[in-house]
Amino acid sequence: MQLDSSLSRLALGLTPGLASRLSARVLRRFDSPEGVFRACQPDLESCHLPAKVAQAIAKKESFKRAEKELAGIQKIAGCTLLNWTEPEYPQSLLQIYDPPVLLYVRGDPQVSNLASISIPGTRRPTLYGTQWRSVSDAEEPVPIDDIVERSGLNSSEVLATLFTLEMKGTIRQLPGKQFSKVLL
Repeated sequence: MQLDSSLSRLALGLTPGLASRLSARVLRRFDSPEGVFRACQPDLESCHLPAKVAQAIAKKESFKRAEKELAGIQKIAGCTLLNWTEPEYPQSLLQIYDPPVLLYVRGDPQVSNLASISIPGTRRPTLYGTQWRSVSDAEEPVPIDDIVERSGLNSSEVLATLFTLEMKGTIRQLPGKQFSKVLL
């Protein structure tokens, strides 16, 4: 991505109150980030933007933050910005309801277009999320159906947690959809 285009896209992304869907709307209307920033406030408001957001765009308030952010990105080895118009942008992300307009990428962006598995999760689990411990504390192998029932979590949360624990070497999967603690 070219530097000037990156700065404009980043400034658009850093505009307070401008989420992905609104960004997409104004980008489609004005063809480019530069076009969005050249637009006058009434034209921006005609895209159903809140007045504060339209005013922030018209005054180009987010450019200083964008310059600072871009300088930080350039200091990180292998880190680039990728916008949704570039061929390297993950095609699977373009299929979702609200794709991000801009991605921070570290490493080879082509990897994101290869077949992969994604497991959603959280870094701050709820009380229910912490109940997976009934599995890791069990002495005997536990069937996955029992894990779902004991934990109170939905099956995707249980699978994500089990996968993470298995990758860390805390538990292992046994035949018959059973999981067991790894004894060290």
